[in-house]
Amino acid sequence: MKKVALIAGASGAVGSEILKDLCGSEHYNKVVALVRHELEFTHEKLEVKIVNFDDFKDEVPFIADDVFCALGTTMKAAKHKEQFYKVDVTYPINFAIGLECGAKRFCLALSCRCKQKVRLILPKGKRSSRSKDKRAWI
Repeated sequence: MKKVALIAGASGAVGSEILKDLCGSEHYNKVVALVRHELEFTHEKLEVKIVNFDDFKDEVPFIADDVFCALGTTMKAAKHKEQFYKVDVTYPINFAIGLECGAKRFCLALSCRCKQKVRLILPKGKRSSRSKDKRAWI
């Protein structure tokens, strides 16, 4: 049985690579990308939905088997720490809370170039941290 993947943050450096992998995977017959603006990338499996992550709870529900969150930015792009926090922390949290899609799996993707230690709370209370020299794909 083929599945539906849902990805948020598909236009960024990490998300665009995940999107290409999902579209090329034989495990998914449909990939829904939630983005703030149109993508240049196209694929026969891809369905693009323009959403407002500030008001994600007001978006229509989506149906997906697996959810991938690659929302994030850089300080250079955000320009202010408040905007950085909003995109890197608030958006992913609101996205995870706002989902009512029946997904069996939620995957949070982080940049491979994160300069600070990042603490992740994993299912069943397990914790994982990584430093800038370790890669993390969750």
